[in-house]
Amino acid sequence: MQGRIGAANAAEFFDVLREIQAGTDVVRVLATRVGDETRPLLPTTLAGLYGLVYGLLAAAVDARSMTRAIEIVE
Repeated sequence: MQGRIGAANAAEFFDVLREIQAGTDVVRVLATRVGDETRPLLPTTLAGLYGLVYGLLAAAVDARSMTRAIEIVE
């Protein structure tokens, strides 16, 4: 890929790819119970954690889901 689009663009492409792979299914996380059931679903990278927070913000559409989103962040 580097030969086609250049080293900087290839590096940026693979950084974005890693961020996408680090993502998690926010709807699934919201549906799990607090604690041991949720923990394995949480991302382990900084990019994944940022994505989780943005996803929780988008998915929290009512008081119940907002309460659960806050529990997850805590």
